[in-house]
Amino acid sequence: MITSEYINPFIDATVSTVEMMCGLKPRRKGDLQLKKWIANDHHIIGVLGVSGGVRGSVLLTLNPDVGTKLVTNFLGEPPEDNSELADGIAELLNILVGAAMADLKNVQLSLPTVIMGNGEEIYTRHSSPWIVIPMTIPDIGDFSIEISTLEAGKENK
Repeated sequence: MITSEYINPFIDATVSTVEMMCGLKPRRKGDLQLKKWIANDHHIIGVLGVSGGVRGSVLLTLNPDVGTKLVTNFLGEPPEDNSELADGIAELLNILVGAAMADLKNVQLSLPTVIMGNGEEIYTRHSSPWIVIPMTIPDIGDFSIEISTLEAGKENK
């Protein structure tokens, strides 16, 4: 299961990435949550797989309004369509996870995938629960970073 040594870098990377790349000031909102699966109540999920010394997934979940505002600030203009919105969210997630895991050796990141819709659920194959880090950007809205990882070789088969 993921420990606090992994959680704080994700919080720090989220704050620094959104501040630097979007000019916005996110902050934690409430306590961490543990979940066995993720139900998509935000309508947009960015997914990035992690492999190597640590295996699992990191999600960026947000609603379309928050996503559009983040990507608009990131690109300097509103996304023209859902494809451009998804590309912007994927790139922000890639930067964020790369920054959070920069100090870990033997870790590779997959290409991010963005899921848009309503009602999807995401489960993990291993026994590690999802750790949900709720975040907010004042006057913009809420989003979450959601992490489910295990050290390589500790998966339940």
